[in-house]
Amino acid sequence: VKELRKIAAETDVIPLKVTKFSSFYPTSNVIYLKGEPNETLERLHERLHSGILADKSEYVFVPHITIGRDLPNAEYADVYGQLRMQNVHFEETVDRFHLLYQLENGSWTVYETFLVGGKEQE
Repeated sequence: VKELRKIAAETDVIPLKVTKFSSFYPTSNVIYLKGEPNETLERLHERLHSGILADKSEYVFVPHITIGRDLPNAEYADVYGQLRMQNVHFEETVDRFHLLYQLENGSWTVYETFLVGGKEQE
């Protein structure tokens, strides 16, 4: 947690631009909103996966917001077929990230929130 606080304190607010629906198919039946890569987000990802937090991910970093996952093939095809025709464009400024943990029932909850952009921790 100490390292995450340090990373957050040294990270600028993150501009996020979402431009379309996309999918990780055929690797998995995940539908997501595609976030456009930017230097701040890439740098944060690198810092969160280096040093004492280092891991070897088998996947390339793809900025995204998951909409649906583990969908049966027919449902995936139907939902993605409809969503990919939609025009999407919104922009947001992200000023925090969360450390989550999984509960016994499989749901996730926030353990701690880390503010970026030099903001004081709540």
